Amino acid sequence: MRELTRFFALCLGYRGHCVLLRTFHVVSFFMISYHFSPMPNMDFSSASLDDLRVPDFKSKKEKDEFLEAMYSGEVPIPIVFKAMGVDFTDPEYVAEAIRLRCIGALSSAAPGYEVTADDMRHLSVKERRDIFLDSNDRAAEQQVKQVRERHPLGILAGNSMKKLTGYNHSVDVYGKSGGVDMLCAGAGILNEEDLSQIDQYPEMEAVPIVSYPVAAKAVLRSAKRINSRIRMICVELPQAAGGHVGARNAEEANDTKRFDPVAIREAIRKRNPKIPVILAGAIAYRNQIEDALAMGYQGVGIGTRGLMTQESKLSNELIMKYYLDHHYKVVTNDSSPTGYPGRYIEAPSHSSGSPAEWAEYVQYAVHNCVSCIKPGDCEFLKEAAHPENVKHFCIGHDLPMTRFGEEGGVLFTGTERDRIMHDPIFRDAGRNLRVPSMEETLEYMLTHDAPPLSE
Repeated sequence: MRELTRFFALCLGYRGHCVLLRTFHVVSFFMISYHFSPMPNMDFSSASLDDLRVPDFKSKKEKDEFLEAMYSGEVPIPIVFKAMGVDFTDPEYVAEAIRLRCIGALSSAAPGYEVTADDMRHLSVKERRDIFLDSNDRAAEQQVKQVRERHPLGILAGNSMKKLTGYNHSVDVYGKSGGVDMLCAGAGILNEEDLSQIDQYPEMEAVPIVSYPVAAKAVLRSAKRINSRIRMICVELPQAAGGHVGARNAEEANDTKRFDPVAIREAIRKRNPKIPVILAGAIAYRNQIEDALAMGYQGVGIGTRGLMTQESKLSNELIMKYYLDHHYKVVTNDSSPTGYPGRYIEAPSHSSGSPAEWAEYVQYAVHNCVSCIKPGDCEFLKEAAHPENVKHFCIGHDLPMTRFGEEGGVLFTGTERDRIMHDPIFRDAGRNLRVPSMEETLEYMLTHDAPPLSE
């Protein structure tokens, strides 16, 4: 290029040479700027909902190119079927999400939950914990293999919760598997140590889950300090999401002004304008997806909508009895032992019994404790010495109950359950209750707007 300018200088003279040289410098500047720091499109407000699907990859190269374009903000993020712990989103569920050209997510929160059914009162605290952790590690490793056997080129996510004892185990299991494309991590703000651990596995990208601007800024600041490679963020709205939500208490979790999705998105954009962000919480219908894209998000994640399908491991009986009956309300309270507020279906539980029955429950749970929550953080154990004062439940006991299909356990849900339950896909031709397949519910979600809430 420089030789070419010299040639034209001989023809144009000194003045022409100067003009041409300045032109060369300007063009070169923009070429270099574009090559090394392109500004992504990031605006997918006019995208078709079919654009939120994973392409049919023919090779790993095609998949890698798509992932890079996705992380760079050049294409929208496909719909993410988010993970739910204690095996509710098992390999069958995740494989079906991938078959439907979405992103499927496994959960590392007690995939080896079966061991909680054993009476382990004769074992020490350490022995029970080790059995539990080992069971989870083996189950998580096996689940990744099962999904990859069915979908070698699908986009697979894993989910890990910092609050849990097995968090670091799960990061290593997913990372070493070589089969997990992205790790969604929440229930705590990822710090430099957490990000460094994920960075050990170059095939697995970190996707922090945040609920408010301060958390988003903190994790991005930590990433910048150690030059970590965060490529995507998930914003989960506490006022709408199911299960454990990122707020200090139940009252705060219902504060829609505090957790404004537009403000959260703008806070992330100011800190890092190039990072794609997905929105989760109250995403169950076409217009809700479109609204998220219009707010500047690049994709969405869904939970409750997926939980209420045949493929999830929440039993059809429990879905029809509690999730599809308007008499059972959605409540947000602080009874979870994690220290985070939770959102559930309000249904009969251990606390509905007599004081003697409650004391028996507390004693059994304590002596079968598998240390699912990090030592010192379990609110249930802090109170267990005085059963009459226990205000929290044992999640290591109650959530597996629900996974086993038993009554009296925890029934997590998001606020959109109150709308979803009235969708016609939950009735057969005779108006009898039924549970739709994931394919049916995805098709319905992409073709119908949210109806008004029924009284």
